[in-house]
Amino acid sequence: MANLACNTAPGTTFACLEDLKLHYKSDWHRYNLKRKAANLPVLSRELFDQLCARTNAAQQEKDAKEKVKDEKFARREAQSQASFQGVSFKEAQARLAKTKEESSSEEEDGEDGSEGEWEEMSGDEAEAALAEEEEKTREMEKFEWNACQSLFDSHRSNSVQDSLSYMGNKYGFFLPDSEFVSDVNGLMRYLAMKVELGHQCIMCNKELRDADATRKHMQDKSHCKLRYGMPGDEDAEEELEDYYSYPTEMEVEGQMVVSGEAG
Repeated sequence: MANLACNTAPGTTFACLEDLKLHYKSDWHRYNLKRKAANLPVLSRELFDQLCARTNAAQQEKDAKEKVKDEKFARREAQSQASFQGVSFKEAQARLAKTKEESSSEEEDGEDGSEGEWEEMSGDEAEAALAEEEEKTREMEKFEWNACQSLFDSHRSNSVQDSLSYMGNKYGFFLPDSEFVSDVNGLMRYLAMKVELGHQCIMCNKELRDADATRKHMQDKSHCKLRYGMPGDEDAEEELEDYYSYPTEMEVEGQMVVSGEAG
């Protein structure tokens, strides 16, 4: 089998279908899908790892400051308990530590003790690029979307299914292979991100000046639909891979056998 590729993994090839499926489940793939939705270039594995390392380093610094703050508060609490209970400061500390350990033991059992490693970046240009990526990441993470909201106007329905029916009746929108959609809310949020942040048409991916212009373009060009399932549209199918769950070949063959036996 020829090496497989994915447009969310620039510069990388996969030796088999199983490796490609593992990539589809990776944070790198999901992050680059969000960037594509926001009309941003995908990140290489190296730059993605550097961005993760930088984020981890910032979190470690924040955790260290919180630890100092917590230790200061604990000392004051121990001092107060020592005075109130008439015990030594050391004994009050031990009692408070034991109480805290008992109350948080379940949470500690579920924690992952692994820590990210900071990787140095060289050059002001690389630093500026990472800072820009961090800002874009925050913007994407803050993006919220009610799946009951129409993608093409301001109408909001009472349910997701009502919203799909509304968009279907008014704009001809539908979800291809809807019976295999595994995350309809996530899919609608992703499409909304393309329109609201990326200012991209969901069918032709044309970039417009803003979200309103994008909606007008989709309505005027009858592009209120997904480019999915058509010949030559493998990229579109790959883009939405996370939101669909198709049966495997073995499952299909099993269904055929059962159907044949029933006949």
